[in-house]
Amino acid sequence: MPSGYTSDIYDGKPISLKEFAIKCAHAFEALIMLRDDGLDAPVPDSFDAGDYHQKRLKEANEALKEAETMTDGEASVLANQAFDAAMESYRQQQENTRAMADRYNAMLARVAAWTPPTSEHVGLKKFMLEQLTDSKHHDCYEHYIPVRVFGPVFKANAIERARRDIVYHETEHAKEVKRAQERTDWVRALKASL
Repeated sequence: MPSGYTSDIYDGKPISLKEFAIKCAHAFEALIMLRDDGLDAPVPDSFDAGDYHQKRLKEANEALKEAETMTDGEASVLANQAFDAAMESYRQQQENTRAMADRYNAMLARVAAWTPPTSEHVGLKKFMLEQLTDSKHHDCYEHYIPVRVFGPVFKANAIERARRDIVYHETEHAKEVKRAQERTDWVRALKASL
């Protein structure tokens, strides 16, 4: 049975070494971003780093500037708004978790009450119970109760978060630029060899 890479050969379609190599190159990390485009998608000659981290870096720098210039009064208002929003989210999460736990418990009760038709179905019942129990354990956990912070602490946290974001996005953007150059070099070397 042919793979997606060898289907043209299997079907008797003429394919050159270059076409076959480029098709197979889609399986390698340098072309991973083309995975959803199909094996016949053209391979670009070069790759650019995306702008995601640059945009987030700009936002983090703006957030740092805003946090550093915020007054204690503004910080207190924002801290209270953030706490109120966090409490509302917490209440909603708790409600959703209770409803989900009720659904899991109802199905657990039905499966526990089910009598498998043969001894060969006992393993299925056990598997069903394990799936429900594991899913309930992972999905129905206790959420953390939000903690109210006061203005100066809120401001300090905002500054620290923005500084962390700046470092993170600078580092990740540099990695992305390096990966783009490595992918470009890999593809150019491949194409030159064919």
